[in-house]
Amino acid sequence: MQSTNSLQIQAYNISWAGNTTNIAYNDTFSTSGDPGLPGTHIAATALPNQEGGDDLHIFFQVDGNDITEYVRALDGGAWAKVAINIPDA
Repeated sequence: MQSTNSLQIQAYNISWAGNTTNIAYNDTFSTSGDPGLPGTHIAATALPNQEGGDDLHIFFQVDGNDITEYVRALDGGAWAKVAINIPDA
């Protein structure tokens, strides 16, 4: 994943196959909403949901003192934004 020139988070489907590693440019997604902070660390994971499917969770920074999470169904749909509170101590 990367932060694009528009600062939106862009992800690629990469098949890691040794000498034949491939990026599927037609299988990408971008988060909607707030742009990511330039240089933010980005994390992504898929987790099971209560409906029996999987959700995609993307974590990155928007302000520098935050962690923002975007969640949607793994196979597509609208993003939900969650601000994660970071305690001072």
